[in-house]
Amino acid sequence: MKFFTTLTFFALVGLATAVSDSDYAAIKKALASEMSNHHTFTTPELYHDLAAALGLTDACAVLYNGSPNLLLGYQKVYERLSALANDPTNTAEQTKTIGDLRDFTHNVVLTDPNHL
Repeated sequence: MKFFTTLTFFALVGLATAVSDSDYAAIKKALASEMSNHHTFTTPELYHDLAAALGLTDACAVLYNGSPNLLLGYQKVYERLSALANDPTNTAEQTKTIGDLRDFTHNVVLTDPNHL
């Protein structure tokens, strides 16, 4: 019984962090946009769209219309990307793509808010 309970717990945790096809498509689109701009242009709109695709409604609210809590929205997206990047069911490509956008979000957006 304990084995079943533990297995059920990890299955539920896995469901909470697994990357769906639509999430992954949104992540790839956001990363491509960032890379095509050579890390020189980040917009709240791009992250708003990514947050919406990832189901982060609270992040969407602060990434809309230049909210004074803009960094909070980026932080929530970063946290979701971190969880997705650590999902053991990802393919190697998914892990790299998600990790690249997570790292960009941390290194450029969260570390240097003047970049925005």
